[in-house]
Amino acid sequence: MKIPTGIEFLDARIGGIYAGTFNVLLEEVGAGGYEFLMTVIQNNLEKGGKVFYASLTKTDEMFRREFELVFPKRNVGGIFDKISFRSFAKTYFMRSIVPLHWFEEKATILSLKGEKNVLEELIEFFDSVESESICVVDSLTDLVRITRSRLSWNDLVDFLMGLKVLIQRRNLVVYTILTKDIVDQKQQEDILSIADGIIVFRWKEKGDKMVRTMFVRKLIGVLPLLEKEGIIAYETRIDPERGFMISSVMRVI
Repeated sequence: MKIPTGIEFLDARIGGIYAGTFNVLLEEVGAGGYEFLMTVIQNNLEKGGKVFYASLTKTDEMFRREFELVFPKRNVGGIFDKISFRSFAKTYFMRSIVPLHWFEEKATILSLKGEKNVLEELIEFFDSVESESICVVDSLTDLVRITRSRLSWNDLVDFLMGLKVLIQRRNLVVYTILTKDIVDQKQQEDILSIADGIIVFRWKEKGDKMVRTMFVRKLIGVLPLLEKEGIIAYETRIDPERGFMISSVMRVI
């Protein structure tokens, strides 16, 4: 069973991404990974799909604003309301320097009692996710950041490895974003080795300008379909109405 990405050009060649997979969008900052993700969500919801979204640092209002700004010439308000969205911002920042009243007006010392850590909250979130749906964790970069102070690296890796079991059992397609080089190469590969799919978004010089490009480094079950065509990368652009789009293809000659 495959679940479409919603990117027409890509789906026409691979038919979608297999259910039961954990997919990392490895992004150079601003290179299009987030816009790809928002376009996947938008197009799948329009076709009746189910999307569950967990944000570690964004409130509902923040996420709605960003979602709408990805499609400034498209009415996405009704679609947004179909997303099963959950924010963990309060938990994420609870033991940081950030004051909790920035996230809730009536935050008190009492509200901190019995709070779970971020991984425990994510476990509860995934336990509530329906089978055969798209699930987004925004973002793996934010999880990686707290391994420097509040979360051990081994706990994060163990969580991701265990999560793969649940993903396969429930036929989910899970996407998460990791900022390229946010950790050292060894740690980055530690995470990427767990993923079933790795889609890389990066900037490339083209003449006197910079263009966004995307290539598939790993995608279980469908990578041979792309290699058969000799495709090595796609040039991409962000359209104000349609979101993330593939504009041209670069092939091996």
